[in-house]
Amino acid sequence: MKILENKTRAKNALFAAAGLMIAGAWAKFSLQSAAGIFAVAVGAISALFCVKKLFSDGFLEISDDGWIIRKGGKEAKFSFEEASEFALKTIEPKSGVKILIVKFKALDKDKISGLMQPVSDDEAAFFNSYEKSIEEIKNALNENFRAFKRGK
Repeated sequence: MKILENKTRAKNALFAAAGLMIAGAWAKFSLQSAAGIFAVAVGAISALFCVKKLFSDGFLEISDDGWIIRKGGKEAKFSFEEASEFALKTIEPKSGVKILIVKFKALDKDKISGLMQPVSDDEAAFFNSYEKSIEEIKNALNENFRAFKRGK
């Protein structure tokens, strides 16, 4: 199962950057304001980063023997043999914000750098930036993890 990165925030930010550029151009030519040039420059730089994000190929792919994470130019494959548990952890009880924690037998921090967030010496968290909810991702990982353990 391949789960793509959620690009909704980048699309919304691109529209905001375009609005900033339009407002800056209006301020520059209608009001003769130097702040308009600054607004156009900031909007253009923001738009470039948004376009870069929209065209990036980020995904999480869950297979029978593990999972692959790709963000930007970095990609890593993790085997279910490396993991010992997948669990949700509530980090903000009032708003119900949860993160997906993977407990590794031996965590390679260089391998997860930029792809997952290290939480402790043997745990890492998934960035919640995919098109499916963190609960759906956890369930899919746990299903394949249990099937992998049964098949060993």
